[in-house]
Amino acid sequence: MADLGYFALKRLLAFMRQGIYFLLRYKAGVLVWNEQGQLMDLVQDLPQQEGELFDQPVRVGASKQVAARLLAQKVPKEVLEQRREQLKERAHKQNKPINPRLWDLVQWTILLTNVPTALLSAQEAFQLQRARWQIELLFKLWKEHGKVDEWSTAKPERILCEVYAKLLAMVVQHWLLLLSCWQDPHRSLESVAEVVREHVPLLVYGLTRQLSLTTALRLLCQALAGQCSIPARQTRLSTSRLLLGEEAPGLT
Repeated sequence: MADLGYFALKRLLAFMRQGIYFLLRYKAGVLVWNEQGQLMDLVQDLPQQEGELFDQPVRVGASKQVAARLLAQKVPKEVLEQRREQLKERAHKQNKPINPRLWDLVQWTILLTNVPTALLSAQEAFQLQRARWQIELLFKLWKEHGKVDEWSTAKPERILCEVYAKLLAMVVQHWLLLLSCWQDPHRSLESVAEVVREHVPLLVYGLTRQLSLTTALRLLCQALAGQCSIPARQTRLSTSRLLLGEEAPGLT
């Protein structure tokens, strides 16, 4: 599971030779052939009904073809609007016209996988693919809350010192998460970061031995353990609740 920057047919072929399963988003422009050997027009062939699942064996690529399952699901109108706004922003930043093919394809979430249907249903694949975003959320947490990509000086040695200091702080923060609430599948990284920031003086007292470090850590972990779960929602379920839900028992 990886983002589109890692999409390469040679890599997928290598995975298959090694018996490795992959689950990736489809990259616009890559040729797709159906079981009869006919070139597919995804805009025409994919389901036109919102939420309808598409799951068919295909071959992907021109000369180096990869056998896979093509999974697709048409997204809700609000998601489509959001994706097209992102395309407009990206095109404006890069000073390039919008790719008309990509403009059409964002109507669907399209995945490629070589996992057999018996091991991973289409519904499970879409839920599992969402889990990859969690690592992006961790990076987002470090950047937005830890501000590891920001500094307040122009001197290289001071910038380096500041970056290292912030990275060390993120290591301590993540260590506290592991100690306190890692066993909670519904934990919220942002809530953890907020509680840690509120209790920095307590941690400082422990590190400077004004208070027993063991006591400081125990108190901090108690504070984290009770406040870091994402509450259950009736709509737009969190990834953890989707993975543990009744609709995807195989993913537990």
